[in-house]
Amino acid sequence: MPRILGLFAAPALVPRRLYTTQDGETLNFDLQIDGLDADAAETLSWQLRTPVCARGVLCTAKPDDIPVHIAV
Repeated sequence: MPRILGLFAAPALVPRRLYTTQDGETLNFDLQIDGLDADAAETLSWQLRTPVCARGVLCTAKPDDIPVHIAV
């Protein structure tokens, strides 16, 4: 969990919403962030894929008034 949340500290991003669930030894994150353009969202999604512990990352863009949704 610290590895995932640490990726938001450097660019001073604060998730609008953060949902975390545990399934056995697996942690699932659902993050919603305001104000990311497509390039920033793509960069962040690749950074989220980097940790050895990450099994999958889904990044979806929403209309301007809805935050970019990143599920880890």
